[in-house]
Amino acid sequence: MGRRRRRVDWAAGVGTGTLPEAIAALSRLLPAGPSPEIFRRAKFDRPEAAPALWRLLFHVLAPLPERGASASLSPEAQARLVKAVLCSQGYPRPVLAQLPEDGSQGSRELLLALSWLLAREPLTERLLVQTRVQLGDQVPDFESGALASSGPPVLHMGAEVPVDLRCVQWLMGKLRFRWRHLISSQQEQCTLLGKIHLYTHGCHSDQNLGHLSVTETEMLRDPEGGQQLLWALECENTRLKAALEWRRWELVFWRWMVS
Repeated sequence: MGRRRRRVDWAAGVGTGTLPEAIAALSRLLPAGPSPEIFRRAKFDRPEAAPALWRLLFHVLAPLPERGASASLSPEAQARLVKAVLCSQGYPRPVLAQLPEDGSQGSRELLLALSWLLAREPLTERLLVQTRVQLGDQVPDFESGALASSGPPVLHMGAEVPVDLRCVQWLMGKLRFRWRHLISSQQEQCTLLGKIHLYTHGCHSDQNLGHLSVTETEMLRDPEGGQQLLWALECENTRLKAALEWRRWELVFWRWMVS
């Protein structure tokens, strides 16, 4: 009877023609997005859906350098990172922390965790920004005077909390050193960008720009790299189309989750 009811629920979504489209759009939008069938199985807590959702949450929550090294991380390590990040963000359900890290069960809880992330923050917009193809030249802004003061740090110490002043001074010195190194790297980047803009002045078809960007200069040096850039732009267009479809059918997904 329960199996028959599950089939009816999913078939109702198929009949409307919107639920499969909503889940398919979400799958295309998310990094390492699983198939819509994985979402359906996770809704009913099927164990075979858990590994794909662990990988999905890892790619959503892990910093970008960690994602690049995902091939060297075991599934257990990825699951531990997912648990730690969700705990630090205030995930309210303690069931997640008790799930086994081998991916043998807990697909429904993982689907709830993903839904919680979608509901609490503009997750899809953040992912689109992270995967955006950079065509122009951008330099991050840093306030060079933020750590310029060489005076001792002002400590707010309680009577019950011992503080090692030498350790604090050492940490502040290390922080200032790395901040100066960051500012120096930014200045070097600006100098190199200025040289590229100077040497390519008048080469751009847009008179408002007047120079080529780093990406455009690399394409002139390596024309075959243009194919990779074209492929990256096509992938970005696919994600943007998926984002528009997700916005159109998002409400259907939430109705399915609470049903």
